[in-house]
Amino acid sequence: MSLRALFALVFAVIMATGYGSVCFYGDFVLPRGSGYSYMVQPAFILVSILLAVIGILLFVVVRLIEQPLRKLTASIEFFSENSGNRIIPVSWITPLEIRKLVKSFTTFSASVLESQKRSAENARVKTDFISTAAHQLRTPLTGIR
Repeated sequence: MSLRALFALVFAVIMATGYGSVCFYGDFVLPRGSGYSYMVQPAFILVSILLAVIGILLFVVVRLIEQPLRKLTASIEFFSENSGNRIIPVSWITPLEIRKLVKSFTTFSASVLESQKRSAENARVKTDFISTAAHQLRTPLTGIR
């Protein structure tokens, strides 16, 4: 389930709960013709405004969480395909945990690339040493032959 679908489901549950409570209290607790039935319409308006605010907040939260995670996923895919490191821009508004995750991945990928470079350098030095040693051993043997 995607993050947007999860937040849409949460919003739908909140909306149904809000409208359901207003309908319940409006129809059952406050009978028609009672002195309090005039409060039902403002309650609907208030719940509608609150739900709109909650919807906007959920949209903002999804944007704050989803964008850095998409960038991190793209960077991980790029790293796995190309063995290259990409910078992942993260704003200060992004939640701290996601910023730490991005920083950890960036540090991890840099250390993996550095390890690969060291390994390649070690392999090159080993190959040079073996070829030099073989040459040095062959030279006196040809003279002895």
